[in-house]
Amino acid sequence: MSISDRNKVKVRICKQDYVFVSPAEPEYIIQLAHLVEERIREITDRDPRLGLTRAAVMAGMIMADQIMSLEKKVEQLTSQLKETQATKAKMQTELARAKAIAAKRAKRRRR
Repeated sequence: MSISDRNKVKVRICKQDYVFVSPAEPEYIIQLAHLVEERIREITDRDPRLGLTRAAVMAGMIMADQIMSLEKKVEQLTSQLKETQATKAKMQTELARAKAIAAKRAKRRRR
């Protein structure tokens, strides 16, 4: 990926400017910056004595916890989906078998 494939986006987080170079759309980078600032502000509103660095680290920890929780949920849902697909396949096999038996019985009755 070349530099020309990337977007340069300037954002402001907690009164500090940051420039990001990313293949992501500028609007997405701006959304991320707003989310980060929102989390930091929530923390500093609860404890105004915290410095920006500590608040940013705490926000990062909270967001990392949320990511890990979501990843765990995705794993659980993926496992449930696999189980459901396996059950569906078994049920389809049983249905096909039952239809075959019913067709054989119907054929015998017609004789």
